[in-house]
Amino acid sequence: MNTVDEQPPSPAADGAAEEAARHRHLEDDLRTLVDRGVALARAEAELQKARASHAAARLKWIALLGGLALALAFFSLVALTVGLVVALTPALGALGATLAVFGGLAIVALLCTAIAVGMWRGLTAALANREAP
Repeated sequence: MNTVDEQPPSPAADGAAEEAARHRHLEDDLRTLVDRGVALARAEAELQKARASHAAARLKWIALLGGLALALAFFSLVALTVGLVVALTPALGALGATLAVFGGLAIVALLCTAIAVGMWRGLTAALANREAP
């Protein structure tokens, strides 16, 4: 027991505390309760402000790095597309290689679109409480 708060009260101190409690007024107790509540509310507000500030700073970096990742992914796909055209040019010619790569990418895009449309229809049916087609 290192602090005074942790030590058990002596019988004399316990009697004095009871006597003091009898002479306290309800108004004083309520005022103390309100003051503590206000202090707690202020502390909670400050905590939430600090958390929001921290989250905003982190979100800024997350958005920046996410945007950079998306841009780099896009450029890598462009490089892959150009590489495919260059690699297929000796076998198909420049126009044939370009059309082959374009056709392949168009088919993949159509498949992705069909899957996305199906998922969208399933989602809207689920949200409308209907059976999916």
